[in-house]
Amino acid sequence: MVLTEAFAAGTPVVASDIAGYRDVVDDGVDGLLVPRGDATALAEALRDLALDPDRLAALAQAARGSAERYAWPHVAAEVLDAYGDAIALHAAPAPASAAARAALRLGFAPADGERVPARRLPTLEPVPAGGDGAPRPGLRLARRAAVGLGALVAALLAAVALRRIGIERVGEALLAATPTWVLLALGLMCASMVLRGVAWHAILCAALPRARVRAFDALQGTFIGVLMSATLPARLGEPSRAFIVARRIGGAREHLPVVLGTIVSQTLLNIVALVVLGIVMFSTVDLFTHHTALLVVAIAPLAIAVAVLAVPALLRSGKPSRFSRVATLVRQVRSALVQVRDGLRVFRRPRLGGTAALAQLSAWVVQWLSCYVLLVALGLDDRAGIGAAAAVLFAVNVTAVLPATPSNIGVFQAACVAVLSAYGVGHADALAYGIILQAVEIATAIVMGAPALVKEGLSWREVRLRAMHASPVELPPVQGLAREPA
Repeated sequence: MVLTEAFAAGTPVVASDIAGYRDVVDDGVDGLLVPRGDATALAEALRDLALDPDRLAALAQAARGSAERYAWPHVAAEVLDAYGDAIALHAAPAPASAAARAALRLGFAPADGERVPARRLPTLEPVPAGGDGAPRPGLRLARRAAVGLGALVAALLAAVALRRIGIERVGEALLAATPTWVLLALGLMCASMVLRGVAWHAILCAALPRARVRAFDALQGTFIGVLMSATLPARLGEPSRAFIVARRIGGAREHLPVVLGTIVSQTLLNIVALVVLGIVMFSTVDLFTHHTALLVVAIAPLAIAVAVLAVPALLRSGKPSRFSRVATLVRQVRSALVQVRDGLRVFRRPRLGGTAALAQLSAWVVQWLSCYVLLVALGLDDRAGIGAAAAVLFAVNVTAVLPATPSNIGVFQAACVAVLSAYGVGHADALAYGIILQAVEIATAIVMGAPALVKEGLSWREVRLRAMHASPVELPPVQGLAREPA
């Protein structure tokens, strides 16, 4: 309907080359078709039309003529003809017996007298082909085999680890957890998510002073972002929540880049929190004796902060590369880091900056307390106290910078085992703690994110696709196009 309504208004369309659309748009006559999922091709088609008014006018005139094909009287007549053909082809004789008539009326017998088993229809989309035009089912099979092999290897490694640690001991530790303390930890984790939403709302208000940003919008985006981070590999939670907030504010195309930039400010506050947790961790355990690797991980937040502040200047002062791809990559890296550094601008407004910092750091404190409550739930607080909870929170967040699996399953538990063993906790108890802590985090994401997603009127798949295509498109300049003097 979108395409035909545009035709009726004398407007040519630029649409994806998908089934249904290609039956409406005559490519190059009343509109343009671009490969589906190719944002750059879409942007190029729009730019070319904007720079060619004569072609745009010709497409518009053809579009107005194509609209007559989809006028309601014409469509209604075709629908009636289709029903007439179906009745003529599949009309069945009236049932002879009362039982047959009853079966027909109750739906136990087919109305046309013929029972046709269900069958899979071929796709309307073209079959992907290789360079020689032949389909490549072998590549798809190899990809599935690789994924299956990776899952099998991961399962075997997990089985070996559980066997060495002792699955019975892990099960006993899990069963020994006190449900009341676990529920308290879940409540604290939910409260920390609310505080993160409050902090983001203050940052959004500072970044978008002319837009009406409600606290509810920031909370909705935060809850849905947490849900997406918990159920997807890679860090798709950030673009997901940015998309939700930009959608609720209005003018999503205009506001989405700014909303994405506000996440940078929260990231900088998170680095401050990680530094504090690292200091607590160093003050409560001798990492040089137990786990030297944790020392390397602990330096990561400081290294990130130094890179954010120093690297843009270094990249700007360096000599340009003779290789175009390298030069382009350097420009992109510098631009991204400048955007990260610009996230500090929110703190030019003391009230909003103070609210954001207080709420975000308070969220970390509440989450820290939740980690400690789970230690109490497992009876580990006599060996691992508040310092161990800080170390666990530090480790699981640093290792989740580039998660390889949804919720970083596996790496999450390994981080808990590595940290708690430095405090004298056995591997079985530490693994049980990692399992329960991650279960609490996932439960928090579902409890808060699922209702928010339903209230938003979106499906999980829709948010995932929007998050994957949230990157902006950059087009090269048009050759030979000279700008007129202002």
